[in-house]
Amino acid sequence: MDNQIFVKIEEYNEVLDIVKVIKEKIVRAQETISKISELKAEEDKELEIWSKNLETTTSNVAEIEKALGQK
Repeated sequence: MDNQIFVKIEEYNEVLDIVKVIKEKIVRAQETISKISELKAEEDKELEIWSKNLETTTSNVAEIEKALGQK
């Protein structure tokens, strides 16, 4: 069985152009995902810092309360 497909050259070139556009969009989507991942990692680091600062502040307030005899 022969699996040949015949198409017009114009249609073939059009398909090639469409495939090229799709590949470009895939590359842009991959770049966007990569940038989003980088931003998320930066956000996670910042949130961790904020969380540690909040814990330190909470601990300091508890120590102040203890020193003042309120707890």
